[in-house]
Amino acid sequence: GGPTALPNALAPLQYNVCELGFTMLRDLAASRSGDIFISPAAAAVALALLHEAAAAHEGPRLRELCGLGGLAARDVTSNAEALREMLLRPGAGVTSQASMSVWLPAGHTISTAFASVSRGRYKARV
Repeated sequence: GGPTALPNALAPLQYNVCELGFTMLRDLAASRSGDIFISPAAAAVALALLHEAAAAHEGPRLRELCGLGGLAARDVTSNAEALREMLLRPGAGVTSQASMSVWLPAGHTISTAFASVSRGRYKARV
């Protein structure tokens, strides 16, 4: 089992980001040989963006898939915002940069609402 308590408001998301990362690593390692590089934090931010876009229809299912079934949609959003802020502003003496982009196959479109959330809250290039 994992830790029983973490000392801050990000605890549910931090724990589940770690669990998601290790699950992804195990799944990737089982399906290929060689080196594997993943970013659980980047995956968590991408899934938070998808969750926010799908909150009305598929949000509960996506939260369950990510191990966040016990959190309300607004809590997932606020935890994801706090995670992004922590990654972008980690503290005194530490510099961090991140870039968000949404890539689509040629000819595909996304909804105006999804594009708006991506550009606004996530500062992504669409």
